Amino acid sequence: MNYNDEHLIDLLNAALYDNIPKLPETSVNWDYIFNKSKEQNITALVYSSINKIKDKMNIDKELCKKFEKQTILISAYSVRQFIEFEKIHKFFSDNGLAFIGLKGCVLRSLYPVPEFRTMGDFDILVKKEEMTEIKDGFIKLGYEIKKDYVGITCVKNSITWEIFTSLEQEFKENTKYWDQRFLNNTTQISHTDCPEPTLFFLHLIMHTGKHCMSEGAGIRNLCDIALFLNSYRKEIDFDVVENACREQGFYKIYCHLINAAIKWFDADIGNINVLQTDTDKFVEYMLLNGVFGKHGNTVFSQLTKAENKNDSIGKKLFFPSVDALKHRYKYLNNHPYMLSIAWVHRFFSAVFRRKFSVLRMSKDVKAAVEYSETREKWLKELNLID
Repeated sequence: MNYNDEHLIDLLNAALYDNIPKLPETSVNWDYIFNKSKEQNITALVYSSINKIKDKMNIDKELCKKFEKQTILISAYSVRQFIEFEKIHKFFSDNGLAFIGLKGCVLRSLYPVPEFRTMGDFDILVKKEEMTEIKDGFIKLGYEIKKDYVGITCVKNSITWEIFTSLEQEFKENTKYWDQRFLNNTTQISHTDCPEPTLFFLHLIMHTGKHCMSEGAGIRNLCDIALFLNSYRKEIDFDVVENACREQGFYKIYCHLINAAIKWFDADIGNINVLQTDTDKFVEYMLLNGVFGKHGNTVFSQLTKAENKNDSIGKKLFFPSVDALKHRYKYLNNHPYMLSIAWVHRFFSAVFRRKFSVLRMSKDVKAAVEYSETREKWLKELNLID
């Protein structure tokens, strides 16, 4: 990592524990810090540290204003998000529906300023048999409902909910077992039902690992892991976590994440031993991406879902396999021979959708090809793929 990256981590570390950050030993490129913090969606956290030392540093006043403006926007949106969160949470409670919070909607309470822990959406796990009632409730509350691979996506005024009935995107092996375990072993953190600490921590690792191996996972994930470890270390069964990571093929990522959280964000795991890894290189890899990867990275991860890995990128994009499309076009599950119809269906959806175009699709292909080469190189150097 370069010195600017290291100082960014120092600022972020101080923000997590509400400490005074260290003053940089050499000159810092503050424009780089600002741009990287926006890419990682940690601007408010970084500025909370900068604000404590800015009088001692030679930081451009206009840049400070940009930091401040971005922090205000982030905070205002977070407040609006959580007001809506409380409304939905009350709807579930009033109707006796299972509501199991995942990731940010629970983790935000661990941050010194919860509003500074940004969220793209709310993720919750629900019972499949309650989905019809849940869907009707969201519609009554003014949400637009979209069918998703393992649940629904609900959107209203830029507030988004991802409602899952299964964790199969993270747990590829023994999925039904893990789904039941998550549904039946819950606790409360900050008045929100969520998986008990071992399972919550395991989901953090699996979710981050999934993104690390595809489009990339940002540094905010390490912040979450460190804060959760320091808050719930004594309640986490690390043997369960390690064994599950081995079963799911994420053991090396687990070791990378634990080591990086310890070194860079002062995480405490007591006398638990993990395989030592190159944390500097791993953190550098995380800093190359946005929160969950840049747009081109995401496109690449979708392209690589095709059955035939020898197909060209272009063929994967314009003529995906049944497996790549069946979650969107349900008729393919029972009628895979209708794949050609799905290709036409998909093409016209892309052409006539306002936010998409064939031109943009072509540009994404180019970006995806470039990223695929970089991604494979990093994953090999980190010993995450053979």
